[in-house]
Amino acid sequence: MRTIERISLLLLLTACLCGCEAGRWLAYVFAPVASRETVEAEFNELAGKRVAVIVFTDDATQVDYPLARLTISQKVDEALRANVKGIQTLGADRVIQYQEENIRWDEYDKTRICRDLDVDYLLYLSVLEFSTLESGSMSLYRGRITVEPKVYDAAMQEHTACVWKGEAIRVVYPENAPGRIENAGVVRHGAEMALAERLAKKFYKHKTTVE
Repeated sequence: MRTIERISLLLLLTACLCGCEAGRWLAYVFAPVASRETVEAEFNELAGKRVAVIVFTDDATQVDYPLARLTISQKVDEALRANVKGIQTLGADRVIQYQEENIRWDEYDKTRICRDLDVDYLLYLSVLEFSTLESGSMSLYRGRITVEPKVYDAAMQEHTACVWKGEAIRVVYPENAPGRIENAGVVRHGAEMALAERLAKKFYKHKTTVE
């Protein structure tokens, strides 16, 4: 009989013979213990560097959520500065100003944008999904954001400048159920904070809890 089967049988017999309290105690003793595991950065070159976070949104998102580029940039800036040693972010206001002054900025070479903004790296976020409403509802709020992140190196030639491409990141807030609240800003803030936290972890070593 395997060890796990013996433990299960012991728990069952104890619960039957000694009562529920003893069974719960043994279940606690033999329960899997959560541990902390170190996760390496997917891209660890942003430390000590000057970085601009620039956000692309399509026309529909820009019309429905005209401040999305600004608020996402701000949250990501904050998360990077709080966790990546020595990083210098350009600041969301300066990046938004550049986007507004250069209407076709998204058609520029990424290395040109780096030069224009005088940064070492460009963190380019393509927004694939952005909404504060539950799908199919006009009164239930749930923040949903999906972005595809890339990093471009100003020192490289344009055709090789993309030095890191991450998998698309999708966050939903709240996760379990939409909320009946009057202000969509609450779920928007929560979703953007969750996105920024998950994205920033791509660029520094951190601990995570595992069972």
